[in-house]
Amino acid sequence: MKQVLSNEILENNRKKNNYRVMLATTIIVSLMILVTAILEVLGIATKAINIGAVAKATAFSFIIGFLLWKYIAKYGVRPYSKWLVISIVFIWITALRTVPHDAPESYAIYYLLILMSVFYFDLLLVIFSTTLCILGDLLLLHYYPTLYPDGSLSGTLVIRYFCFLWIGIAAAFSSYAIKELILLNTSLSIHNLKLKEDVNRKTHIDNMRKEFIAAVSHELKTPISIIEGYAEGLNDGIVEENEKNEFINIIIDESQKMKYLVEDMLDLTKFEYGFLKITWEDFSLNDLLLICINKFKLNLKEKDLEIQINLEKDYIVSGDTSRIENVVINLLSNAIRHSPEGSVIKIIITDKIDQVLIKIQNNTNYFTKEEKNLIWDAFYRVEKSRNRKFGGTGLGLAVVKTILELHASDFGVNNTDLGVEFYFTLNKSINKIAN
Repeated sequence: MKQVLSNEILENNRKKNNYRVMLATTIIVSLMILVTAILEVLGIATKAINIGAVAKATAFSFIIGFLLWKYIAKYGVRPYSKWLVISIVFIWITALRTVPHDAPESYAIYYLLILMSVFYFDLLLVIFSTTLCILGDLLLLHYYPTLYPDGSLSGTLVIRYFCFLWIGIAAAFSSYAIKELILLNTSLSIHNLKLKEDVNRKTHIDNMRKEFIAAVSHELKTPISIIEGYAEGLNDGIVEENEKNEFINIIIDESQKMKYLVEDMLDLTKFEYGFLKITWEDFSLNDLLLICINKFKLNLKEKDLEIQINLEKDYIVSGDTSRIENVVINLLSNAIRHSPEGSVIKIIITDKIDQVLIKIQNNTNYFTKEEKNLIWDAFYRVEKSRNRKFGGTGLGLAVVKTILELHASDFGVNNTDLGVEFYFTLNKSINKIAN
């Protein structure tokens, strides 16, 4: 991973390096031309230098610099661009060396080319630039043979090329060392980031665990206390005969609440660890809604509630039947708990071309903007003082959110003129609508 990341860093920096090499070369060449012109004006330049040669060098440099800038702007990010840039700079410098060809010290400008190749942190490129410099110098000596004071051209060349090799080796080691330093720095950054993420994740998990245990303990404590109290009353025989059934029903009701709480916790845990799977199938949305409504007949009768639903078409949708049934039951249960007696709960089905939109509306207090986001969290309740009165596990909407996310559903809650509405979408099956 660190190798890939460091390569990306170097590759993303390639265009900038190309511009750096071009800028450095432009500055060096400009200084060379300026100094050469001054020496010519002062009359202390070598015999090969004249104003005409300086003018030609200036024009050539301008053309090469412009073309190089255009090339880098268009192709500077490509992998081979660094090789072409170094080659063009070599040609540029070599052409300029033809002006003071009788000045033996002019070969030193090749050192700069070798050093500039270090910018790319590429060992092969440094070797390539060193080789170019040696071959370029030999080529110039072939066309412009120069006699040195001691008359020993071969000895001078040996020393010169040893200098080239020494600079090249130093540059190569520098390039390799800098690249390794980048790799090491990248590796350290990755490990530090991973360590920070691990620490944050562990802290987050610890906090979630503490909150979860506290919430579960609180949710289980109340029904257990109620069951214990009523069971002791039955056991001690202090309950009148006509009250026994009521006590037993309360115990059963509280037991069911604990059962639902455990089931919801299991679903959320399965989802958190990736074990909650969706079994996709086509099913009738109308049939599923009617089954869910039928389960609440007694609850509706107790509060004198009415459910209105439009069943003009039978929509065939795709999803996990049992999971979607869980969603509808949770939303209906929520609506029944918070609806005032004698009110109406509406289930509205809307055709959305390739989807079906289901809305469950009931008359209740509006949600604030903050509550609209928080109600999907586990154990969150808008009215905590009414927990026992209205029942519920505090996990219902968290389970709904989990299931609908697995179905890639568009879901949420809105305030309406009459109260609130929960909505969610389901994809139609391939057949879309059953006739």
